[in-house]
Amino acid sequence: MLRGRSFHEALRIILGYGRRRKATDYAYHEKALRQAVEAMGCEVTSNMTSLVVLNLPGKLAGKEKELVQGARAQGFGIWPTLSEPVQVRIGILNQLSPEQITEIASRFADAMLAMGAEFDKQQVMNQLKSYYAKAA
Repeated sequence: MLRGRSFHEALRIILGYGRRRKATDYAYHEKALRQAVEAMGCEVTSNMTSLVVLNLPGKLAGKEKELVQGARAQGFGIWPTLSEPVQVRIGILNQLSPEQITEIASRFADAMLAMGAEFDKQQVMNQLKSYYAKAA
């Protein structure tokens, strides 16, 4: 009987640690993506750790649906919000590595540049690389 209790207590501790670790990982990677899209001129309006919701900058404002459609046509799964005014949603559900976040940021940058955004993609990617290098 004691072994069963010990096993369940150990499992409870491990699961608790896993949840805390996952929450920390989400916050860390969301911050990286948030900084990258802000460096592209976007205004992030969410504070969720698995989803970045944003407004497009300047001359792209109002073209959120068009940007999303173009990105999705290229196999990049971002979504518009369902309510007005439309915003862009970028989810990072289980995309919790520097490589995955870098890929998301790069593809989003490409989608914005294709729509006429004006920013230095290499500078944005270097800032993202620096963010991850500081933690290493």
